[in-house]
Parts: sequence; structure tokens; C-alpha cells
Amino acid sequence: MSIRTRITLFGLAVVLVVLVCFSGGIFGLFALGINEDQDKKLDTRAAYGVTQVQKASAADLTPTRPLVPVEPTVHDDMFLVVLDANGAPISYTGGHDPRIPSAVLSQAKATGRAAATVPIDGVLVRVVVRPWQRPDASGFVAAAQPVRRRLADLGGILFVLGISGVVTMAAAVVAIWLVTRRALRPLRQLTVTADEIGRSPDRTRRLPPATRRDDLGRLTQSFNAMLDRLEDAHRRTAQALAAQQRFVADASHELRTPLTTIRNNAGFLRAHPDADPADRDAALSDLDAEAVRMTRLVDRRSCCAPTPTRSPSCCGSCWTTRSSTPPRAATSGSRSPRAGRTRPRWKSPTTATVSRPGRRCASSRGSTRPIRRAGRAVRGSACRSRRGSRTRTGARSRPRTTTGAARRSPYASHRFLNPGSSPAHRPASGWSS
Repeated sequence: MSIRTRITLFGLAVVLVVLVCFSGGIFGLFALGINEDQDKKLDTRAAYGVTQVQKASAADLTPTRPLVPVEPTVHDDMFLVVLDANGAPISYTGGHDPRIPSAVLSQAKATGRAAATVPIDGVLVRVVVRPWQRPDASGFVAAAQPVRRRLADLGGILFVLGISGVVTMAAAVVAIWLVTRRALRPLRQLTVTADEIGRSPDRTRRLPPATRRDDLGRLTQSFNAMLDRLEDAHRRTAQALAAQQRFVADASHELRTPLTTIRNNAGFLRAHPDADPADRDAALSDLDAEAVRMTRLVDRRSCCAPTPTRSPSCCGSCWTTRSSTPPRAATSGSRSPRAGRTRPRWKSPTTATVSRPGRRCASSRGSTRPIRRAGRAVRGSACRSRRGSRTRTGARSRPRTTTGAARRSPYASHRFLNPGSSPAHRPASGWSS
């Protein structure tokens, strides 16, 4: 059921209750007024009859029948009955001898007036009785009228009230329907626009600015504010998803190199179980070093994992340089990357200092070497036997040699290509690329 129908039904119910209360009050007032008016007319007629009886001669008080009687069963007009002191009719204008109860006559004699509703010939009649007194006689005068007349008047009033109620209800339906239609038209337009916005991929679309200072205007402002918050939440969610995708891609790229080194050294040890002990120790050292490096990468990636409130480049404080500035990549047209360049020095996470405000990470997360250093680290690990490896402080170390043997071949790949050669021609470190 639509809100327009509910408002119309509610308005009709209110109008119906008001009409019933109003019509009931009006009907009660009319009914009470009709009863009082009938009693007043009957009392006036009875008083007039008493006056006429007192003026009449003794010969006029003989019992007579009317030439044109009033039948209570047929007519609704008033009629008079003159009774003697015993209640016997002397003169009457009705069609039958009316029998007035003795209790009514006693009350009229005692109080000077009595009113009651009595049945005459099966018809309820309203009777007002007044006593009369003459020097030669006494009695009562009763003015009567059928109750049917009063009921007919009340029926007419009820009919008029019913017709008025129907017309009022019809007018109320039309008025409430038109008013609710006009009042809910902006709400319908708001609903249609909101549906179009919901089906549209454009999240920047908004409802027209509210110019009305009512509930619909406040609803429009609230809806536009909700759309702004939804757009902001969607934008932040998209940014977080893109950062996570970049994070996964960077992690996969950085972990691929140590995993390749570990796989190559493991394959070497599996393929040559009787290899030289020095080569086995070098391969195991490479495995250990790459495992440590991979652990550092995982720790660093765990530290730099993007969250909705943190970007993935928050870990610049775990690596510092001698000039306390982060390393920058060489651009095209500049001098050689190695010429005059300060090499980064690894700093323990427990002693790292924050070089830039707002760019730091938890100190218990491990090393945070930049991604662009991974390639040079791999190349340096692959060429340790040929030209020596650099320590984290930048000093160059010499290639290891076996005890009592000549300096080894400068090519680390000989361990994989010629594993059966003499120890004097086998390198001590593994091929890490």
C-alpha cells in the first residue's frame, strides 16, 4: 500500500470519526428539542382546553361524539379529551374513547400537570393532562398526539445528516487525494532521481539542490551527504585495492630472486652428492644467506603492508645513508651511478632513526632495503667469487680460497658446469643468479 493511500485512508478515518461525533450530537440535540417542543405544544393545547371548559355552559358538558374524529392510528394531529372527575370522557375529538391511566390523572390532580406516553388503540400517544375546576363540576383535559410524528421528524433529521455525511466524506476523499498528490510530488521526483542515480555508474551525480525548507529539503541534503560519503568510501576502497595489488606484485617480484637461488643451490646439492666439501659449504652458505634475505624481505613486506591509513612506502627510516638522506635513482643524462655516490648503509631496526617525519615503520620489523636495490644485491651475490662481495658498510672483501690450494677460478658458474674438476679450479661460493 502506497503512502498516498495510507494518508487518504487515515484522513477518511479521522473525518468519519468527526462526522459520527458531530452527527450524533446534532441528532441528540434535535431529538431532545423535538420532545420538548411536542410537550410544550400539548401543554398549550391542554391549557386552552381548560379555559374553554371553564367558559362553557352546563349544557355543553354533556357527552358528545365528534362529527370528524381524529384517528390516532391514521393521523398524526393533536386531539383533545375532556374527562370528568372519575376519568370518564365527556367530549373528545378522537376516533375512540381514550383510556387515560388513573396514575396519570392522580399526578395531574396533585401537581396540576402530568405528561406520559400511553398506548391508545395500539398506538403510542404522548399525553399532557391538566385538571379543571367549576362550581358545579370538575375534571381533566388531556391533549394527545401520536409519537409517530416525533419519530418522523427524527427520521427526517437523520436522513439529512446521512446525506450530509456522504457528501462530506466524498469531498474529504477528493480533497485529501489531491493534497497528498501535490504534497508527495517532490518525493516521487526524489525517488525517480535516486533510482536513476542507483542505476547509473556515475558516482558523482547528485540530487538537485534543495530549495524547500521542509522535511523533503532536509531529506535531499541528507541523501546527497550520504552519496558523498559513499563516493569517498568507494574511492578509498579502490585505492586500498590498488595498493594491495601493487604490494602483491612487488612481493612476488622480490621473492622470486631468492627462491631461484635457493632452488639452484638445492638442485646442485641434489645432483652432486659427492661434490667438494668447500662447494657444499658454499652452497649451504648461499642457501642460508638467501633464506635470511628472504626473511628480511618478508619482514619488510609485513611492515610495509598497505592499510587504509598507511601507504606501502612508509618504511624509509630503516635504511639510512652517510648523508642522512634516502638513496635516489640515477636519472638519464646524469653522471655514472657509482661516481660520487654514497652507498646506503644498513642500519639495525633497533637503532634506526627517523630521517623524515611521518615516514617510519615499527622498529621490530627488520630491514627495509628499497626495491630498486634488489637487482644489484642479486648481481652482487652472483659475482661474489669473481670480484668479491661488498659488506653492508661498503668495504670490499676478497674471494674465499680453500686451504693449501691456489686461488680459484673467477667464474662461480664452474661449480655447476664442471663439478668434477679439481678443488684448485672450483669456486667456493654458489651461483646466485
